[in-house]
Amino acid sequence: YNLSFKYYLKNKLAVSKLAINATWSNYIKNPNISKENKLKIFDAASRSIMCYAAQIWGYQKYDDVEKLLRFFVKKMLYLPETTPNYMIHLETGLDSLFTSTLKLHFCYINKVLNMNQNRLPNIIAKKVIELNVFWAKDWSTLCEFVQFNRIDSYPLCTHWKSIIDLLKTKEREDNMMSATNSQFHDLYSELNYNSATLLARFSSRITGLLVKA
Repeated sequence: YNLSFKYYLKNKLAVSKLAINATWSNYIKNPNISKENKLKIFDAASRSIMCYAAQIWGYQKYDDVEKLLRFFVKKMLYLPETTPNYMIHLETGLDSLFTSTLKLHFCYINKVLNMNQNRLPNIIAKKVIELNVFWAKDWSTLCEFVQFNRIDSYPLCTHWKSIIDLLKTKEREDNMMSATNSQFHDLYSELNYNSATLLARFSSRITGLLVKA
């Protein structure tokens, strides 16, 4: 009623966590199942619930959405709750869920803009872009954040691949900056984050032990 999805996403997070717990004993905890397949199970059973209707709200980054991925990774790798969020992304190489919801949103708006010009969704979308309000305003903010310079191009959603690539790079740079400037973990600034991620090189169990170390 107030154009906020906060309450909706909080409920989705609770249900999505239940889906992880439901698949824990038989799948995620099972050492015989590869980490790649565990991630597929996460995508099918939990992420799909969390990201439902992201075509509508996926233009913004919500912490409740990102909490789901962090909850799953910590559970899969047996990491303590105090594990810094930026280290989870740096060590596993996993992108934020925002990069996925933003893609869904951009592709949906592209679809709407390609509708017949007499269709109501098409008319409203063009008006939102013309007035630079709602999600169109957030597009401009996002482009400034990732330093996407082609803001004169219409519409911005047609450049979603370039924008999302820049977003992934920006998020990684921010995570590396957070690790380098860590006030409680001096070792983080000495680590090399440019090599292959632990999740790509080792099993879930070994990855968890190395991240803990």
